[in-house]
Amino acid sequence: MIGQLLDGRYRIIRTLGKGGFGQTYIAEDTRRPGCPVCVVKHLKPASSDPRFLEIARRLFQSEAETLEKLGHYDRIPRLLAFFEHDSEFYLVQEYIDGHTLTHEIRRGQQWEEEKTIAMLKEVLSILAFVHSQGVIHRDIKPDNIIRRTSDNRLVLVDFGAVKQVRTQIMSMPEQTSATIAVGTPGYMSSEQGQGKPKPSSDIYALGMIGIQSLTGIAPARLDEDPETGEALWQHIAHVSPGSATVLSKMVKCYFRERYQSAQEVLEVLEKLDLENAVPETLIPAKPSTRIPTQSTPPRPLHPTRSDTPSWSRPIQSTPPRNRDGQPIPAIFPRDRNNQLLASVYSGKIPSRMKSTAVHPSFKPIVVQTVNTSGVSRVLVAICGGMVAIATTVGIFAGIRFGTPTSVTNSSAPIASPSIAGSPISGTSSSSIDPSMGVTSEIEHSAETGHMILAEAKAMADTGDYTKAIHIAGVIPSESMAYNQAQSAIAEWQLALGRQ
Repeated sequence: MIGQLLDGRYRIIRTLGKGGFGQTYIAEDTRRPGCPVCVVKHLKPASSDPRFLEIARRLFQSEAETLEKLGHYDRIPRLLAFFEHDSEFYLVQEYIDGHTLTHEIRRGQQWEEEKTIAMLKEVLSILAFVHSQGVIHRDIKPDNIIRRTSDNRLVLVDFGAVKQVRTQIMSMPEQTSATIAVGTPGYMSSEQGQGKPKPSSDIYALGMIGIQSLTGIAPARLDEDPETGEALWQHIAHVSPGSATVLSKMVKCYFRERYQSAQEVLEVLEKLDLENAVPETLIPAKPSTRIPTQSTPPRPLHPTRSDTPSWSRPIQSTPPRNRDGQPIPAIFPRDRNNQLLASVYSGKIPSRMKSTAVHPSFKPIVVQTVNTSGVSRVLVAICGGMVAIATTVGIFAGIRFGTPTSVTNSSAPIASPSIAGSPISGTSSSSIDPSMGVTSEIEHSAETGHMILAEAKAMADTGDYTKAIHIAGVIPSESMAYNQAQSAIAEWQLALGRQ
């Protein structure tokens, strides 16, 4: 046959396969530009009896029309031609360049569940179309599923319906009326083995392919349950309970216990996907794998709303008082500015502001502070990359800062600054005046009044007018916020009277 020209256009190039149903060849279409290759299937009847040939001809034409109808679907090879030559029958189909699933599902190698489910969905979508056309494939197996090279999609080939026609054509005349079993052992259901295939027979075969991919074991080699006759496989595969349930139902021995359509299986798998899906907002962030370079993890620069600050010893023996001589109550800080204010009002300072744990290998750059009308900013750059900025009240914690003198690049570890009179790295002890009280310094800082008033208003918003009045009362007359504070105090006193 090699080199022979069929129907005046299909030149046989090589043999693709040979079996009991006939032979399959690769041919080139000489009437099309570029002479593209195609597949030619040759069916030779077993008898030349005219009556038998007429029956065979009708069967062949009927099945060719079926393939023509199915070939309009992109995942099934198109039927290009069918013809009779010298009382022999030929089918010409589109050639699919790719490899079969047999090359992917290897013995002893187990697929991941996600890969198996994706394969099942892809083939089920093809079967849903095939079954909707009233056609049963009858020979679903890895060899008949090709992964197309051009787009990596799966294509279903070699329909068993045609194989049945081949068998009938190639059988003796007295056998043509008999229903012939077509399929492959291991993938063939019991009813198909009896010559009574149903759409669920294709589902059974596909389910066995799924199990084979998950276990790495061919269906015929799997053990069976002695009571049900069903394959025992779940103890071998790594699969979720939901997917295992679907596959088990696909391969039930009794066809009525299986899914009755490919579309039904698809819908169940889609439902499983939705149930297993986790919204991105619920996915916890991965913990950091960064290894700290400090022996003791540093505390955060700012407490969160749930943090409870740790306080050090008081700067003064007695808390500051307002103009009426009343102690200013300590308040719980709600943000960074409030924390600083709380330190001023309570006469205490957070312990983490006293010192910073720094790895000995770090080379700090200490920038001395600048006095800016009572509000100073201290910048400490560590390793040239980590910068901590603290905004503090002028002589926060009883310290008065002088004018900047220099920027020091030191290779020594940063000294832990002391609060009451000890020198801070980069400054001289003369720049610290421990005799200055917090209250007196606030009276010399006009800008601080706005911060205090904001805290007082926040306290009033909670309904605690007494504390709000006490807080606002500390604002000195020199402050730009003084008049606003007095007006607010008057309003809060009226509110107290109405309570």
